Amino acid sequence: EIKFTTSLIERNFSNYSAWHKRTQVVNTDDLQDIRSELDLVWNAIFTEPADQTCWIYHQWLVLRIVKKESIFFSDPFPPLSKEAKAIISEQIQMCKDLLELEEVSKWATFALLYLAKIVKFGEIETDLLEDPDLEIGSLCVILKEADPMHKHIYEHLESVFQLKIPRNS
Repeated sequence: EIKFTTSLIERNFSNYSAWHKRTQVVNTDDLQDIRSELDLVWNAIFTEPADQTCWIYHQWLVLRIVKKESIFFSDPFPPLSKEAKAIISEQIQMCKDLLELEEVSKWATFALLYLAKIVKFGEIETDLLEDPDLEIGSLCVILKEADPMHKHIYEHLESVFQLKIPRNS
């Protein structure tokens, strides 16, 4: 099934059914398998950064690393392995790289938001984010402007986490 869904995805990155099927067959207990899946999804993302299908699968993979069901978690999670922390840092760097190429990318910004939350709640040390609260607050401001139809989601995130919001917003 992995080979079959890979061939479907290679033909059409927007094949939501193929990505969804992978959620049922990928071994999420193995970080190497997750890393391979992230490589595949980043190929799709860099090809079509505005395609939400790839980003939804990316979010699902990242949440498997931290053993959460939703990005709206507000509780800590078990300590992450060194490899898991490295994967989270790599994902942050990939999002930042994409945002250098695509200044306005709602999905890359949103991914950076949930990755910053993981850094905050997982107490992950990284040079890529100086202050996760401030970063999350800044990203919420950006997302409210880029995606006004969903601004209440970003406002909710700001209030739930009592974030430091940049004053010039």
